[in-house]
Amino acid sequence: MDWKRADVRLAKVRELLMGQGPRLALDRLQFIVSQEDFPAEEKWRVLEYYALCYHGLFDLQKSQKYNWA
Repeated sequence: MDWKRADVRLAKVRELLMGQGPRLALDRLQFIVSQEDFPAEEKWRVLEYYALCYHGLFDLQKSQKYNWA
């Protein structure tokens, strides 16, 4: 997987979090994860975005789960 391409795709998740909302960001993130195979050393980025999405959705239990994964 080309990490730079994945980083650009994750930037779209960040934009959605800042603009249109965490539900759209979470949907986009789940789609990206289903399409990409992230290397083990970069999975922390995906987990961080999951935590941010769930935090924005006020699901603090899931947010903490992904923060401590």
